[in-house]
Amino acid sequence: MEHKVKTAKTESQVISKNITRIEIPKNPDMLIELVGKILEKHNQDGPNSTLNALDMPLLQNIYTSVEAENIKAKQMQKNIETLIEKHNKELGIHKSQTLDTKGTVRFLTVAVRNTLLGLLKGNEQALGDYGYVVNHSPTRKKTTKGNSP
Repeated sequence: MEHKVKTAKTESQVISKNITRIEIPKNPDMLIELVGKILEKHNQDGPNSTLNALDMPLLQNIYTSVEAENIKAKQMQKNIETLIEKHNKELGIHKSQTLDTKGTVRFLTVAVRNTLLGLLKGNEQALGDYGYVVNHSPTRKKTTKGNSP
């Protein structure tokens, strides 16, 4: 009696009542590693390989391709992470930075805002002309306790 059992990470083949599971990984690195081991064993066994009835040359070709693509993808991911970190540092939004980190876009943007606020005192809405979002809300009147009408 055979039936398949699906889990979130793998597909298993359950054989008889003993519940023997043969895991097939869905994680790309683990699946590529498994195929590499299968091909290594198949090649070691040579003409006596149990897998000769299957299209092993096709599996070898696919394996060679996806292994190379996986290596490239990992390198690209590293490059992306490096670029994002550089980008965030130049902007001044890296986790190690604050508004006071000199030489960053954020620091200079604050300096521009502060300069414009000084020059345009009383006309703060004009900062909108520079692309700033100006939130204007009226101030609340202060009330003292016990003086209600």
